[in-house]
Amino acid sequence: MLYDSSFVEKLFGLMGRKVIEEYNVFTSFVSNGEVLIELVVPAENSLFKRNLRKAGNNIHHIAFTVTDIASYIGKYEEAGYRFLNKKPVNGFRGHRVAFMNPLSSKGTLIELVEVKE
Repeated sequence: MLYDSSFVEKLFGLMGRKVIEEYNVFTSFVSNGEVLIELVVPAENSLFKRNLRKAGNNIHHIAFTVTDIASYIGKYEEAGYRFLNKKPVNGFRGHRVAFMNPLSSKGTLIELVEVKE
């Protein structure tokens, strides 16, 4: 495997692994009780392989939970931020997600994840 998640797994303990066939990736989660970290390993034929290879064993993006993703996208666009996807798409765990264009967020890829209260 190109990516080694053992460092983070040893720090926080693994919460389970899952194959996301739609995206050809393997995911696992670790948590300290307040922060949830998703580890993503692309399969050989994954569309994410190139982007994840660039990040290496490092942070790829930061995700924030929101309750009404459409309103947050609108609010941030009004403030001048651009998104890679104008409308939310289905994320790895079935949540609706949207990614802010890193060119408008000082190089950081930011994901908004909609969760219902």
